[in-house]
Amino acid sequence: LEKYSDKIKHVREVIEADRFYVADKYDNLWILRFVLSHKGSKTKAAKVALKTMEFRNQYKLNEIGNLNYTLMNEPKEDEHEIIKVCRRYYECFGEVGIIATLPDSNRGIVKFTEPAELDMKGVIAEFTEEDFILLSIATSENFQQTLDFVTRKTGRLTKLLNIMDNSGMKLKDVNMALLKRDSRCSKITEDFYPQLLGSVFVVHAPSWVSMIWKVTKPLLPRRTVEKIDFISSKESGNFERFSRYISKSNLPKRFGGENETHPPTLKDVFGEDPHIFESV
Repeated sequence: LEKYSDKIKHVREVIEADRFYVADKYDNLWILRFVLSHKGSKTKAAKVALKTMEFRNQYKLNEIGNLNYTLMNEPKEDEHEIIKVCRRYYECFGEVGIIATLPDSNRGIVKFTEPAELDMKGVIAEFTEEDFILLSIATSENFQQTLDFVTRKTGRLTKLLNIMDNSGMKLKDVNMALLKRDSRCSKITEDFYPQLLGSVFVVHAPSWVSMIWKVTKPLLPRRTVEKIDFISSKESGNFERFSRYISKSNLPKRFGGENETHPPTLKDVFGEDPHIFESV
């Protein structure tokens, strides 16, 4: 914060004059992520911060609260549309194939994605493009709440690691319509949630994945592409590649760790206290 204090001050002066500015939501740490994302350009950071405040107002994101707590409790009549579409998703597909965890309380999120376990055709059939946008916003909002909490508690900017485990994945199971839709939604939301993604490690990938990558790479946001790292089968059991994000005791054995199962999920950690994110 001290290093970028002048640029943060400039952005603050710009956004304070905007009608969507909320002082206790858009503080210096929130601004810092925009400054870093735009490589220190205070003009670009201020421009995107303004758009983000408008976006958050449009979807009433400051009213959502702790998503993990809300989704673990009974529905309410006046629930946010984002909460409703999340409930529909979990009713249809549960948390199979995608598990977001917080292995170490003072480090970032580790998300385990197993495409072979996902019902790609079912997701496309059940959810519209607008539903996908809301699901993408919900995921990003949930991750931002968590990473912001850890960052404020530790004083270190924390990010997300996505481990994409392609074990058991077959070419016939790949749904290009889903991949393209997911890419479009990512492009819509990426500017509004800066500095969340640290890395994507693609592991246990079949040889044909390189063909799919050539098709999907141009569809993804540039900043996302830069953070995707294909790890060979030999390296996937090397703990050192994962050590920046997770301790060996929490990393599952198939990636070179010692854990027999998955680490605690975000719901396990944050699902019981509706006000936990307000405690730092």
